[in-house]
This record gives sequence, structure tokens and C-alpha cells, in this order.
Amino acid sequence: MFLICFIFIQSTFNQLNSFIDSLEKVPALQASTIAVSIKNITKNETFINKNSNKSVNSASILKLISTGAAIATLGSDFRFKTQLEHDGFIENGILHGNIYIKGNGDPSLGSDRFGSDLNQFYDNLKSKIKGLGISKIEGQIIGDGSSFGDSKIPDSWIWGDLGNYYGAVAGGLNINENKLNIYFKNNVSINSLASIAKIDPNLSYLKFKNEVFIADKNTDDESVVYGSPFSNDLLVNGSVPQGNGSFRVKASIFNPEFAAAFLLEETLRKDSIFCTVGATSIKIFKNTSNYYLKQRNLIAEFDSPPLKDLIKYTNFESLNLYADAILKAFSFQISKDASLEGATKALKMFASKKEINLIGFNPKDGSGLSTSGFITANFMTEFLQKMTYESNFDDFFNSIPVVGQSGTVKNLCRNTKASGKIQAKSGSLEGTRAFSGYFTKNNEKFSFAIIINHYEKDDSKLARQALEKMMVLFFED
Repeated sequence: MFLICFIFIQSTFNQLNSFIDSLEKVPALQASTIAVSIKNITKNETFINKNSNKSVNSASILKLISTGAAIATLGSDFRFKTQLEHDGFIENGILHGNIYIKGNGDPSLGSDRFGSDLNQFYDNLKSKIKGLGISKIEGQIIGDGSSFGDSKIPDSWIWGDLGNYYGAVAGGLNINENKLNIYFKNNVSINSLASIAKIDPNLSYLKFKNEVFIADKNTDDESVVYGSPFSNDLLVNGSVPQGNGSFRVKASIFNPEFAAAFLLEETLRKDSIFCTVGATSIKIFKNTSNYYLKQRNLIAEFDSPPLKDLIKYTNFESLNLYADAILKAFSFQISKDASLEGATKALKMFASKKEINLIGFNPKDGSGLSTSGFITANFMTEFLQKMTYESNFDDFFNSIPVVGQSGTVKNLCRNTKASGKIQAKSGSLEGTRAFSGYFTKNNEKFSFAIIINHYEKDDSKLARQALEKMMVLFFED
């Protein structure tokens, strides 16, 4: 009830300041850090600074930084490229050599977000191979994501996140957004084991230890998937709600290089094109006696959608994999280092060149999934201000959803003066809520960042309501 108990004074920013000050007196938020920065870009003036130089966790508003730096550096029309290659010779329909799917970080490869899907992608690969007259492969099919290095799991990510789709690690070769759909039969009695009905894509080499049970139909998905890189064993435990058929759990693919090669082998096998050795990843292949460098021949090349479209999906849907892949591509362009460590250094270098104060800015990834990365509210608003000077600012601006209308903020500020007037990226982790973006008032453009850190899990709704009220107060007269 505290949200409706404030006495508002006439000036908009005085009302907002008063509201922010009052939040620190709310018992549930007294131990929290409330960081607010609002800058008038038109006049180059700062209106509100509340703990704005304190380091706080950003959650997913960090995606504005990674996508902004990338589009400013790579350009709106940059496209990731994926090559289909072979390293042998073709004789009487037989390829004496290996086929490679060579990735360069495309997060959308095989995704159904852009008018195609995984099956169409593999049918396209198959047609390109058949177009060379190949009916048999005396060799292997190899998934190659080496362009982005080893793609290590970030040390600062929570183990419980890694097996779930939002914790999939972006590498040089990604497939189906590195997402595995697990369908559980849920039309059985409560407390029964929820058996696995199917997985999609059908990575039949995976082995599951299933400890998922059926809970009441009014409960949420409480399942967690655990796994590790280069292992085919997955543990799934927790519960899914009772229902009338099946319930989908979205997990991550831990070894997308091998998965990409395996799916191509299966697609070819169905059309009686057999591979004598089988599928593997470049990491495994390099450790075999068959590995030695050969000249590769291009069969076909595939382009991703333009970066301006990719960052729109990234920020509208808050896609971690896309944000990290885009940041790695940005870093690779600058330093040829696509590791997350190299990418975050490149991000700091970019900000420094824009004369943004780096104190308090220490990201661990491009998505904001890390719980140990931090930022300041002032850094956010300064960065957003600098982005308005970029030649492709309009494409960046259009990648940010509209409060009350689209993306992850479509249900915020409904039926208020703020609805439709703010473009903002949301951020949410346990103990963190944040919003950042732009709004216009009286023909003047503002950048803002509002962040609450370190509240109890049960107070998440309260934190969201407080931030939502701040955005409404942007427009109170």
C-alpha cells in the first residue's frame, strides 16, 4: 500500500525525488541500493542523481550496452556468416574427405524467428551437398566453432542457470539458439514421475536422468536442467504442473558444435547419404589421428539477418545468447579476441573512447546474466546519451521496446501517462530489478536508468512496482 500513500508536490522531478527518498524508508527496501540517473540529453544536463555512481548489478539492461557498442562498430547491416565446406575430392559420387559446418558466431542459425526453421536450414544444407553430386561421405561431418575460441562457460554464471535455455553459452557455432525442448507427459497424477515424451531437436545421443515430478496444475515450472560441457549426460529434477498432455521445458544444448554436425548427419542419412565415420566437433576432431590441416573448399555460405534485426530481437525478447554472441562479434572485429574476457575489455575500450567514466563499470558478459558484473546508473545514462550521436542511432533506438506496448515491458504502466512514451530495456535477476532507456517530454529527450539491488526474493513484486511508479512520475505535472 505504500505506493499509493505518497503526497506528491507540483514539480515532476521534485515528486520523483520525493518518491525515491521515501522508498528508503520502506522496511522491505531499507537494506537495498536504489540507484537512479536521469539526464536531459537535449540540454546536456543531469536532473536526478541518486546513488548514481554506486556499483550495482545491471541484470539485462546491460544488453543496451553490448548491442549499442556492436551496432556502432559493426554497422546496422553487418551479417554473421556460416560456411558449409569440404576438404577432399569427389569421385563417382563419393566425397573422399570431411564436411564442415563452419560457424562465425551467428546466434540465429536454425532459429525460427526469421521466417525459416531448423528443418529448412538442414534441408538447405542437404540440397547444397547433393548439388555437388555427393551420395556418400568417406569421412566425417564436423561442427567447427573455432572462430570464437573455446567458448568457455563464464565463471560468474550460476550453475543452476547453465542447463536452462537462457543460460546457453554463445560460441562460434550455435544451432537452434542452443535450445533443447524437453516435453514431459503431465496428464498423470500429482507426485508421479513426469516421463519424457520427446526432445526437439532429436539429439538421440543425450542421456537423461529424470527426477521431474508432477505438481499441482496451479504451480509454476520448477524444473532445473544440469549438465556440463562436452558431456552427453543431463540431470533434470524439480516439478512441472499437471495438465492435459505435455509440458515443455526449454533446456540448453551444451555442445552445439557436435549437435550441429549430428543433425546434418541424420538429415543426410534419411536421404540415404551415409557418412562412414560419423559426426564430431572440431575440438574432438583435433585430438584424433585423422586431424591435419587441409585446404577447405566452400560449398555454400549463409548470412544471418542484418544486425539491426538481431539486436531488436535481443532487446525486445531479452535473449542472452544473442547479446553475448553479438558482443563477441564486436570484440572479434576490434581485437580478434572473441572470449568473454576479451569482449568485456573491448567494451571498456569502446566506452573510454566515447569519454564515458569507467569507474564502477565491470561487466562479466554481454547479457547481464552474471551476478558479479556491475555498472553504475550514471554509466548507463552517459552511454545512452553518447549513442544519440551515432549515425545509426535510429536502428539502435528502434531496438528498444516501448513501455506498455511491446517486448518485455509491454505490461508495464498500462493505462497511465507513461504508456507508449518510454522506450526501455528491462532487467531482472534474483535481488535485482532495473529499467533503462529513453523518454521525451516537452520536446526534450532524456536518458534514464533506475535500478534496485539487494532486496529479498519475496519483495520482487514490490521492487517492480516501485520502478514502475518512477516511470509514471516522469510524466506527472
